[in-house]
Amino acid sequence: TTQFVAGADLSGNLGFLKSPFASGPAAFSVGAEYRRETGSTVANPKYASGDLIYYGQGSSLAGHYDVKEAYVELKMPLVQDKPLIKALNLEGGLRYSDYSTSGTVYSYKAGGDYSPVDGVRLRGIYQRAVRAPNLAELFSPYPVAGTGSLSHDYCVGAEGVTYAAICEAQGASPGVIGNIAPPISGQINVFTGGNPELKAEKSDTYTLGIVVNPPSLRALSLSVDYYNITIANAIDFTPPQVTLDQCFLVDKSATSPACSSIVRNANGQISGGVAIGVPEREGNTASLKTDGIDVDLSYHGGNRNAFNYAIDYAGTYTLNFKKQSSPETASIQCAGRFGSSCNLEPIPHYKHTLSVDLGYGAVSFNTRWRYLGAVREDAGTDILVSRIKAVSYFDETASIDVDNRFTLRLGVQNLFDKKPPIVGDTVGNDFNTGSTFPVFYDVLGRSYFAGFSAKF
Repeated sequence: TTQFVAGADLSGNLGFLKSPFASGPAAFSVGAEYRRETGSTVANPKYASGDLIYYGQGSSLAGHYDVKEAYVELKMPLVQDKPLIKALNLEGGLRYSDYSTSGTVYSYKAGGDYSPVDGVRLRGIYQRAVRAPNLAELFSPYPVAGTGSLSHDYCVGAEGVTYAAICEAQGASPGVIGNIAPPISGQINVFTGGNPELKAEKSDTYTLGIVVNPPSLRALSLSVDYYNITIANAIDFTPPQVTLDQCFLVDKSATSPACSSIVRNANGQISGGVAIGVPEREGNTASLKTDGIDVDLSYHGGNRNAFNYAIDYAGTYTLNFKKQSSPETASIQCAGRFGSSCNLEPIPHYKHTLSVDLGYGAVSFNTRWRYLGAVREDAGTDILVSRIKAVSYFDETASIDVDNRFTLRLGVQNLFDKKPPIVGDTVGNDFNTGSTFPVFYDVLGRSYFAGFSAKF
């Protein structure tokens, strides 16, 4: 991969633009940028054939795009140092982006903050953001055979008799109807790949919050923010279970787009050769909506040259995380859930990180508590382990300042050797390596580290 970037920006104060109730003028920033992204991957011919056991099918990729951008931002004090208005500021911004692949898009923001007294600040902002498709999403070849997870196949067993016409149209022989075997370990073939017709994702974000840092207690800092994010035209693939649900429960027609896209072998299964499976191509089909509350709290006290201490807390409570894989499907609640329909890492309602530092002079000790709340299976998942309990990890670090230039660090992560939860291989296999979620939970167990830093 290569990236070429050229840009210029200019910022400063606009002396001629000033509120009569404020002592400071408006501040501005303008800029322009050009970027060119290129990338290529060459797959070994044997890997590309799809005939290697376990590895699936690899694919070569080559593509590029460029983008031209320009932006302007403005922040203006409206009122300063008046009764009940310590500060009142407004800000706004606009960015123009022209992608050679996905076209022209705009992003912008508008917001402000208000301090009635010193140490208390209310803030709020609205932002429109965009994300253009990357090289892999645009230029990965399609179709490429791979594997995916499936919780329920409507052609399996006696249920297949009800949907015999659809199952046969997808390739199943009439003689196997009623006796089709389920997918092994919940795994099926899928057809993956990029899409050069992809457009940019668009999101709208609203945040409202308060920041407290009292003048009489500067060691304390507290912020509480509510966020609300909606992503439209989200780039995603339609999970196989959603495609089957659409075919058998909604369309109920062998000729519908969802039903006709599914290819079975003569035994009625959707696994086997690379021509058998369910499509899983990238598209601007999904939408996401989430809202929640973020809390940050810190208190630092003591004397750096004697006894000192610090407490830092960062927690978030996700009220909702709703995903819609396509306009034809229902929205699925993923907050507090895990599973194949959400096709995401577990999203607990609540999680936090709490750190406590104790030090004396050149020596300090840090204890960190990482807490991940409980989750349960989503609406499209039905497995034996339907709930994952809350998980806590504790880390310990000791730091020693040898002198003003060298610092030595020793520590242990996952102090109590907490094992990852095991949920089975049939759910979320994209991330579910080893019957768990290794990106989300600690699969290494207790580990030790040592390091030092030097200043010159």
